[in-house]
Amino acid sequence: MAFCSKCGTKLNDGAVFCSKCGNNLSTGAVTGASTITSAKPNGRKWSKMKTVLIAIVSVIVLGVAGVLVSDAININNLKKELASTPYGQGETISFGAYQWRVLERQGNRALIISETFIGEGPYHADRDYAEEHGITWAESDIRADLHLWVVANFTDDELGRIIQVTNRNPDNSYYGTKGGEDTHDYIFLLNEDEFLKYFGESSKILANHIVLWNWEKAFKIYCDHYEESSYNRSRDSVSWLRSPGENIDRAATVYAGRNVFLRGSNVYDNNGIRPALWINL
Repeated sequence: MAFCSKCGTKLNDGAVFCSKCGNNLSTGAVTGASTITSAKPNGRKWSKMKTVLIAIVSVIVLGVAGVLVSDAININNLKKELASTPYGQGETISFGAYQWRVLERQGNRALIISETFIGEGPYHADRDYAEEHGITWAESDIRADLHLWVVANFTDDELGRIIQVTNRNPDNSYYGTKGGEDTHDYIFLLNEDEFLKYFGESSKILANHIVLWNWEKAFKIYCDHYEESSYNRSRDSVSWLRSPGENIDRAATVYAGRNVFLRGSNVYDNNGIRPALWINL
């Protein structure tokens, strides 16, 4: 049985042309059922092909490895560059219209504190509320005012460099007055522990066993590097810490040159404000 090689039509015996498509059958027709088979590759050609594929994969792997090594070298160089850049601990930098002292450096980030007071004001202005309910850093006026101050005194680019942090607010270490909940701050005051960490402590804790009537010496911690840090410009100046004071309506202060005053001041008193913040350098 023969079939047209062009259209597959069944052919009559002895036909010269296909009755359907007119194909000249003298060039040949397909006889019987055809089968499709896969040609086996030539062994020598396949060997060459595998060699080429292996070479290509090797180039790709080496290229990726090279990129990773290059990135690692760049990261190490960046770390070295950051470590050698200025603005180490204790140095001063300009940020906005103010001078700031570097307290801590972590890579390209730094904790800075204003070199002088940015102003004076109460920790919380509402005396009646403070005396009845108490005030912690979380709900204080000074915290809200500092965040407004940041927005008003820095450009958008500078604001973009300020890092929000989570601040713990421990209880007063001597009186046990509650420090309140943790807060998320762009700008803040140092607490008692942070002040001692960055400005040094001689471990001469004068608070213990001192009679309460001698209030000028009661509940103070002497700090070795206090005056040289220019934290207070005057021995008579007082500045706020964010830690609580003796009672719920008092906040701890830095007092009378080189001392943390754990008894603190009434929150409605006017004291110096020296804020701190973390920034990207």
